[in-house]
Amino acid sequence: MASQRGSPSRDNPAAFRRDTLSPCLLRVRRDIAEITADPPPGVFVAPNESDITRIDAIVVGPADTPYEGGFFRFRITCPPGYPMEPPEVIFLTTDAGRVQLHEHLHSDGHVCLSIIGTWEGPQWSPALSLGSLLVSIQSMLSEKPEFNQQLWWRESGAILRHDAVRVAVCDVVEECLQGDWTYPPALRDGVLQTFAGSCAKLEGRLSAGQHLCGTRYRPARSCDGCKNLLQRIQGLRVKVKEVMDRAAVSSASAQQ
Repeated sequence: MASQRGSPSRDNPAAFRRDTLSPCLLRVRRDIAEITADPPPGVFVAPNESDITRIDAIVVGPADTPYEGGFFRFRITCPPGYPMEPPEVIFLTTDAGRVQLHEHLHSDGHVCLSIIGTWEGPQWSPALSLGSLLVSIQSMLSEKPEFNQQLWWRESGAILRHDAVRVAVCDVVEECLQGDWTYPPALRDGVLQTFAGSCAKLEGRLSAGQHLCGTRYRPARSCDGCKNLLQRIQGLRVKVKEVMDRAAVSSASAQQ
């Protein structure tokens, strides 16, 4: 009896893997490759090593907003129907659910954004990508939060800046310095390098705003602790510089 020949995919495991990649996986790979090759400014991504459809991302707060220099972390999950269906997005920078920094980024992790089907407006299209999703989130941070009260916004901008620096800068940088493995290396490196370049500006903003410390606002909150935040930023600047200096020495030694 003649022996049966194996199929091309069985003879070539690599071909078999290519053949069995779903449209979702192929598209996610392409999206991540595009971000890696040409990353949008202030965006860092780290796909899960065991499941590429789960991506951790950092979006840096845009300049001239209360969120400037903050590191806002999101967990993105692409469903099997991606890119015909939108990704799911969870917001993680909430101080364990105690702080809401933006009207569309809730303390329970819910993200209100039209292109992922959680808000009114333009809906998801297969032409969109993970990169365009993250840029949309960054653009949302550039918009003035309403919180239904313009007067409250004008008065509480200092509170948002204070909370953003405390939660999205100091807490995040400290976790990265402690080697918190909940932050993948790509995100940790992005956070520390970005902070090193922006900490002087953050210090200047905090120094200029110290006269607001203790001021009370309509929602019965006060902007306390500006001096403490400034001291935290100054201490973190020293620690981050030490880490980066050691990394530079280690890299130079490895190249010799």
